[in-house]
This record gives sequence, structure tokens and C-alpha cells, in this order.
Amino acid sequence: MMKPILSILLTTLSISAFAQRFDPSETMSPLVRAIIQKQISTHSNGLTGGLNKTTTDKQRLIGYSSRNMQNGVIDDTSSLTYSGFRGSSFANCNENASGDRGAYSKPDIVNTVATFGTNLMLCTYDGKDSLSTEYDSLGHRLNVYTRNNVGDPIVLDYYDTLNNNPPRHLTTYSNFDNQHRRLYDSSWQYMKTVSVYGQGVDSFMYYVWDNTSGQWKTAYKTVAVYNNAGLPTNYYSYNGNASNGWNQSGRVTCTYNSNGFLTSAISESLNNSTQVWQYTIKQVYDYTGNHPLYSKYEFYNSYSQAGGWQGYTKNDCVGNSVGNWDTVYTSSWDTVSHNFGQPNKRVDYTYNSFNLVTQMDTRSYNQASGQFSPTKTERFYYEAYTVPDAVTTIHTISPEITAYPNPVSGKLHVDGNIGSKNVSVQMISITGARLFNATGNWQSMNKDIDMSSFASGVYYLVIANENGDKIAAKQIVKN
Repeated sequence: MMKPILSILLTTLSISAFAQRFDPSETMSPLVRAIIQKQISTHSNGLTGGLNKTTTDKQRLIGYSSRNMQNGVIDDTSSLTYSGFRGSSFANCNENASGDRGAYSKPDIVNTVATFGTNLMLCTYDGKDSLSTEYDSLGHRLNVYTRNNVGDPIVLDYYDTLNNNPPRHLTTYSNFDNQHRRLYDSSWQYMKTVSVYGQGVDSFMYYVWDNTSGQWKTAYKTVAVYNNAGLPTNYYSYNGNASNGWNQSGRVTCTYNSNGFLTSAISESLNNSTQVWQYTIKQVYDYTGNHPLYSKYEFYNSYSQAGGWQGYTKNDCVGNSVGNWDTVYTSSWDTVSHNFGQPNKRVDYTYNSFNLVTQMDTRSYNQASGQFSPTKTERFYYEAYTVPDAVTTIHTISPEITAYPNPVSGKLHVDGNIGSKNVSVQMISITGARLFNATGNWQSMNKDIDMSSFASGVYYLVIANENGDKIAAKQIVKN
């Protein structure tokens, strides 16, 4: 089964964002945003280069500026500094456009100067380029991560750097399974989560600490149901507790197209008085060809028996040949016609030869002139750098490994003369995304990889030792 979306929600670390900027997905619910993010990541087609990629020519984001075109003032700037081979990794233009604060990159320093003030973010990493510490001056926080030998964050120490007399300190402990899914999160005398993964059904129980009784009390639970392709089709939320019975409070129904891309997500809540389900939110998507980045997004925020769904915003996205957006038109709901009106805003994207966003021009519709007038110009700056090839850089003499069938459409069988060593078996896409990772002793571990859900294309099978050094690699073709 694919990694559950709720697991992503629990593990997502968001870099602080401060300035108001164009985000076509800003109205998406966290649940749906996570589905879209996973969808794009799973079907990534190698638009950009930067972080742990398999080609040596890279560009990484090092600067950003935003100019108000109505008064000519530069109201937001940021600079990013890196060490080693760390860089940027954007699956699409939407991630690229939100990367100026360090999201989807691994910078050491992010320095921001904007109308809201200044902020300094400092990050350190371990030998495997996993985040170790993260300091945010404006947010007055310091996060310290302790990881197990496969990179899962098993301890998170949060420090409040403003109220430091005495310092406010919160520790969260986590356990993971061999698929890097969270089984347990607990912050002492605060809150905890217990996750159970099954065949097509996952459940998540949430607890809060009760100071009066001095014990954990159940707060609510959620249940996720998946189809045969491992895509989440239904989410159910419950209030109450295990001893007195659970009361269903909400549900979300998701549908997909033949490519496995999300086409709709409809949320409902249960009226406690009438016990009747009521529609609350509907989110609708459309796509161009097999590109996973949507070409249309509609958000409806209310429903009535008499009038049906009432919309809020709509984005029509004009894509290019690699699946990025060239232009996005935004429309609002017209309460007179009961439909989406004419576009009131447009954003134009400009790219470099790496398909990285170099400029975004925002224009608002001027009723008087009947044309779009410029309101904001954002620029993105990059530096070129070279990294060792992620597959051909082998730290020891490469042993012979076999992988068959190759090309493969379903299960890939891996074998070879590596000996009794503790290793990790990884499958990496051409964009550098690690899509599979299993650890154990080479002689006794299960070395089969189910690639049936992988998109067609070229992948790299990588065997690494306990130190993370790659000791063998092989190119795999998925039909």
C-alpha cells in the first residue's frame, strides 16, 4: 500500500512563510493538499534538478525579490546559502514559487527582509543530509531532531527561544515501521497519536493529557479507506471515546481519474440534532494529458438544497509541454449568475533552461480599461553547481548484483554477492526521489520490490551500506 496521506500530514515540516503571495492551492484543505502533493511527487517527471538527483548539472535557488508594481517598492527579499551538494528540488512550478523561504530545499541559512520585518533561519544537517537543527528567529523556536539509523525522526525537541527564563521545552517521541510510517507520537502530558495500518484501512487515534485525572484521554479518531491502487477514497472522523462509543462527525469522499489523479474531494459533516449529513466543501480538479499538476481547480464552500453548491474561487491553468504552468487565471463566484465570473487576476510564469521559475508577474483585472494591470513582479535567482552522480559514485568496488525481469512491470527480484552485511535497498527515480527503501541483512532480507504502481520510465536500484555509502547500483526500466 502507498504511504497513507494522514502519515504525510503528521510528518510534514513546513518552513515558515510570512509574506502574502500567490498560491493557487491556498484554499485547499490540509488533507487534499497532502493528496495533491503526494500525487505530484509520485508521478514526478524530472522537471528540475538540485537535491540528490542523478544528473551532475544543477541549479539551486539562492535569492528572491518581490516588487509592488503599483508603487515600485521592493517589499520582500530573501537569500539562501548552502554548503556541500545540498540544493533545491521542486517537483513543479507551484513548489518552485513557494521555495524562497527554504521549502523544498536544504539551505544552511535563509535570510529574509520584508515589510513584516526580518527573519533569520539557520539549519544544520547530519551526514546523510537529514535535518538536525532548525532555528527560526522570528518564530522564536529551535527544533532539534534525533534520528534512527534509517533517518526517521524519533525525537523532536522544541525550544521556545523567546520565553527562556525558564526555557520552554517540549519533546515529542515517535516510533516508525519499516515503511517509515509513524506508529506512535507522544509529547509527555500534552498529546499523543497512535496509528494502525491495515489492508486497505488505516486508523489514527488522538489523545490529550487530562491534568485532573493525570492520564491520557481519547479526543477523536480518523479512519482512512484505500482502493486497490492504494489511493485514499474515504476519510471518516469520530468524536467521543472508546469506552462510551464513537460518534461519527465528518467524512470526505475522494474520486480519481484513470491516471490516479484526484478529480474531486467532497466533505460532509453530521448534524448532531437531525443526524443528517450536510455538504460543507467541494474541491474539483481537471488535468491535461498525463501531467499530474492540475489544469483546473474549483473550490466550493457552501451548499443548500435550494441553490446547490456555492463557489468561492476557481483557477484555470494554462500548461506548457513539460507540465508546468505558463499562466494561471483566477475567478471568483458571481452571486447573480450563480457561476464563476470572468477572471479577475492572472499570473504569468517565466522559466530558464532548467525549467526553474525565474519570474512571476501578477496582474489584476481593471474594470475601467478592460485589461489586466501589473500589480506585482517576483524574481527568483539561482546558482549553478556540480554534484557527483547519485548512482555512479560508488564508495567501494561494486559487487555483482542481478535484478530481473528488466524491463519490469510488476515485481522486481534482486540478488547478488554482497555477503552478510546490513544494507539498504533503494529505488530512485531519475529526479532523485527515493521511492522505495528497505533495510536489513542482505542474506536474510526480502529483496523483492513491487514496482507495479511506479510510473513508466527509468529508475536506479541502489544498494548502500550502514554508513549510507553506495556499494552497488543498477539501472531499471519500468514498462
